[in-house]
Amino acid sequence: MPTKPFRFQIEEIIPLKDKVVFNQFVNWVTGEFDLFLQDEDANGLKVYFPNGWFSIGCSKNKDLAFDAAIKIEAKSEVVCHEKKHQLMQIYMQVCNYKR
Repeated sequence: MPTKPFRFQIEEIIPLKDKVVFNQFVNWVTGEFDLFLQDEDANGLKVYFPNGWFSIGCSKNKDLAFDAAIKIEAKSEVVCHEKKHQLMQIYMQVCNYKR
């Protein structure tokens, strides 16, 4: 029996200063969602939560700067927006972090 695809999906592109910011962002997200199943590789992070998942990847844009691509899929639109809000809050904390 084939599985049904998730009904709701959100994709967000976030411009980054450099790869260090991306690595910090992934590190903080890993810590925030440490109780969920995670799959981390060289391209980014994928986190599975009840009834959905999200992934964070890094790529170079046409200006040779870095972008973080966030993709969220869930069975509930509310959950998609909650996860996006959580991830954006973490991103803002990383940006405001004083080294």
